[in-house]
Amino acid sequence: MRLRRQAQPLDVTVAIFGDPSQPFGEGVPYPEEWRRPYAERLTIQRRVEPNANLGEVLLDVARELGVSYSDPEWGELERIPFVSFYKEGDEDEFQGPFESYLPLVDERGRVTFNNWDFNEVSFAQLVRSAEANALQGDPLRPYLILHYEVGNGVIPDWPTLVNLWDLAWYVLDRIAVVAGAVGAFVGAKTMIERLRDRTRSGRDAVAAHATQWRDEQGLHPGMLGSFLRATPRTTTQIAGLLGCSQAEAEAVCWAFGLTHDEATGQWKRGDDVESQLLGGNTDLMMHGYNDYVLRDEFEKRLTQAVETGTLPRLPWEEEQEPFLAEAEQQAETNTEAQSDPD
Repeated sequence: MRLRRQAQPLDVTVAIFGDPSQPFGEGVPYPEEWRRPYAERLTIQRRVEPNANLGEVLLDVARELGVSYSDPEWGELERIPFVSFYKEGDEDEFQGPFESYLPLVDERGRVTFNNWDFNEVSFAQLVRSAEANALQGDPLRPYLILHYEVGNGVIPDWPTLVNLWDLAWYVLDRIAVVAGAVGAFVGAKTMIERLRDRTRSGRDAVAAHATQWRDEQGLHPGMLGSFLRATPRTTTQIAGLLGCSQAEAEAVCWAFGLTHDEATGQWKRGDDVESQLLGGNTDLMMHGYNDYVLRDEFEKRLTQAVETGTLPRLPWEEEQEPFLAEAEQQAETNTEAQSDPD
């Protein structure tokens, strides 16, 4: 998106996620807070210079609200741990996610990820990164997050991810060899070979750039998946931001479960079975399962995809079901209580 020239002061609108009178509750925020339309949120205006820092502005708003960012062990915190920015869907409900780091574009046009301290991130950097389609959301409409984030598993390093893609390739290759002669796999050989080849190409592209991404761009595997899936981008944009060739950018997108929209020329999260299978396989790798568990999961997912055209739920989706059902019930109860005058 194109924003105003940065020579002039910037009008910033800070929206509040959470209750300033009861900030930092335990666990996941109540469904009502995620579902709250943007127009119903408390917002605070600031006019800032382009070189003003995001973290300092958010801390200033927190102080105005009487909110202290503190930790039981370390005491008062000097920086904001999480942030998010307004997106179009926020008019209906909060789109998220909570960001603990920000993707910023450097002088070469490459995206860097080791930007953890928001006190060192200026609004000029945010605007430039949004214009390059690296940053999610409107850089002039940040959220002050008054809630703790919840972790989601163990993130492997680059060599581990490459090795796990080797395992996924092995499973696909072994099944592809016998696909033409074994029961339910008859007729599916072409699809399995396509999945195998995309896994290998993605693996090779990551292996070629892992050192660059880690040492020069501060990028680890979990960041890459979130970054690619968050915002539709063209092959040229992705290649430029990652500092790789267009062929390598395409390979990485396929391996992370994205699909190419021919109408727009952009890559986005795929909703077809093949994209979801590859993306789900990569997500499984991110969660720290051992080789034996992963091999069984890869085989189970491929078998169901071939036999039924569907995929099994990922393990953490099954684990979340009871909590989500309870949260939905609590939201309905709260809505009924508010609508009952007695």
